Amino acid sequence: MNQFSKNQKRVFMIIIVLLVLVGCARPEAGDPSQLYSLQTSFTDVWAVSKFNALFVLPITYVINYVIEVLDWGIILGIGIATVVVNLITLPLMVSSQKGSSKMQLIQPQISKIEKKYENRTDQQSVMMKTQEIQKLYKDNDIKMFSTLLGSFIPLPLLMAMLSAVYYASSLQGKANLVMGADLNLKPFDGFKAGPNSWLYVVIIVLMIATQYVSMKLPQYLTKKRLEADRSYKKYDQAQVAKDPMGGMTNMMIFMMIFIAVTTPTTMSIYYIFSSLMAVLRTYLGDVMVQKESNKTQKR
Repeated sequence: MNQFSKNQKRVFMIIIVLLVLVGCARPEAGDPSQLYSLQTSFTDVWAVSKFNALFVLPITYVINYVIEVLDWGIILGIGIATVVVNLITLPLMVSSQKGSSKMQLIQPQISKIEKKYENRTDQQSVMMKTQEIQKLYKDNDIKMFSTLLGSFIPLPLLMAMLSAVYYASSLQGKANLVMGADLNLKPFDGFKAGPNSWLYVVIIVLMIATQYVSMKLPQYLTKKRLEADRSYKKYDQAQVAKDPMGGMTNMMIFMMIFIAVTTPTTMSIYYIFSSLMAVLRTYLGDVMVQKESNKTQKR
């Protein structure tokens, strides 16, 4: 049974707090003056909310531009905004993904160190265990700060996008429908209201599927690489079968589903595109790890 670490519980609480704060910061229903359009001034938004001015307003500008000027529709409006945001953070996220991949690859070695010092709780043993693990990180060029940073970056981006779907003027009202369906409604509300209720089901299913693939793909690639490694033994499977972030991954999947079904359907579209970008980052990080591994073997 997976146990949540203190850090994982803190991340969970941060998500809950941010969701509450964003929920409190929604514009009042039926008041178009609070929505952000292409004419909204950065200075005016800055005076009200620094976070909205720096993160939410630029996202709403991209969404509004794609929908109102290019006339490409809501799905591409959300999708292009998601891709733009992900491209801006791509270098840092790929670096973090590379670090995460390395972390999983050295889990068999970490497990051996932990087994070596099992049931040894004296200060010297604890210190030696920590030193050996730190040396392992250093030898594999793993920078814990940049690796962990990649886990926190999606949170403010998620909050910014969640705010953007409420503030973007082009997403409000009945002017922009997809096959007659209002994607500004929550999935269950839209399904009951119709028309084309099936569209909401398709979007939710795609969202869950892409989320699952994006979060499980790193584990699959790591297992595949470990099994291809000649130094990998069958008995190591028992030591690395449980992903150290498995509990966190499952928690995040359920959290994303919860957010998706309790927010406008446009958020599910964001998750779909965001998950596809996460798959891309995972493959890029895996390729970088493979190249470094090949260079090391040639030396």
